[in-house]
Amino acid sequence: MPIPRTVGSFVLLLGFIAGSAGILRQETSLLVIATLLLSIAGYCLCALLILKLLYYKRSLLLSFSIARQRICAGERAEVFYTNGGTVGRFLCLPGILVRYELNLTTKDGRLIQQSFNPNQTDVLSFVVPERGAYVRSADAFVLLDSFGFFRCAWTVFKDTAPCILASPVPDKTALAIPVRPGGKAYRKYRTFERSDQLIDNRPYIPGDDPRRINWKLYGHAGDLFVREEEREPPPHSRLVLLLDTYADENLFTSAAQSRRAVDMLCEKALALVLDLSKCGMELALGWNGAEIIEGSAAVLTEALAYPVALSGEDKSALPQPDSPGALVIFALPREIIGDKALDRFHSEQQPDIIFLYEEERLAAAAHACTKLYARKKRRAAG
Repeated sequence: MPIPRTVGSFVLLLGFIAGSAGILRQETSLLVIATLLLSIAGYCLCALLILKLLYYKRSLLLSFSIARQRICAGERAEVFYTNGGTVGRFLCLPGILVRYELNLTTKDGRLIQQSFNPNQTDVLSFVVPERGAYVRSADAFVLLDSFGFFRCAWTVFKDTAPCILASPVPDKTALAIPVRPGGKAYRKYRTFERSDQLIDNRPYIPGDDPRRINWKLYGHAGDLFVREEEREPPPHSRLVLLLDTYADENLFTSAAQSRRAVDMLCEKALALVLDLSKCGMELALGWNGAEIIEGSAAVLTEALAYPVALSGEDKSALPQPDSPGALVIFALPREIIGDKALDRFHSEQQPDIIFLYEEERLAAAAHACTKLYARKKRRAAG
């Protein structure tokens, strides 16, 4: 059923008022105005009802696809739409518009809404302004009049799988996180220094350590050889980075503030991942309610599209790392300390916790959190 829009409701109300006043006061001008307004509104309403009956089944056959795309926030995403011969063109009555409305949403309430003309066959594109994993929550086929009186829409497609993964833009002011020694680095294998000598051996020279003499080779060759120095590879440092996306409602009073705060965590995390991956460090990433992800910088970049802001009574746990490595948590300042994911994790582990913020008003809360979680060295960073 067509739904009156703001202008449509106002026109209907004005038409009824003008008609009622014209009848009571016997004024022809008011009756003419009322007749004109109600006639236009009646035409638009009837036209939308007729077109819905004609196009409802055909609209469900539209081929409108978005291939899974990995982009950065602020880049353009492509939409592939083909109106084949099985659907045909959607002819419109005068003053009536036909649109395909694409609705993309994330778990934390971000919304992208784009309308396209279904009579056009082309590759369409639009800007994805914010980070996030977007799903097609409810694509709609829309009929509306050019006057803005009524709107008639129905759902034609929905999907729960993310079709656009918009990763954050790395923050150039990201922190340098040192990996502490003491069990936080490990070697997977041992290698030998290669040389032109036979099988990593060289002739014995007086003064060489006798313990390095290869007696098995002496038994075959009859000459003394010593093994070349073994060389340990550099330590394979490993960093596990966790994002605590809890946004205290006392500090982040709107959904937009919470989303921006989590975006900031992801931007800092991405910059750190890109910097450390260039140094050959092994990296793992996790956040509330998700498993720890390991892989290349590209894999972790894609994963950073998923974290969402958690607030209120949400207690989604932080994942527990199951392998050695330095453990760092990026968290947001908070006033409420208690049965939250960070508190439970802090009681079981000894991580480095860094409280990040952008607004100066959060500086006092960040430094207070640093003191409260001060079993080990914590940092507050703006």
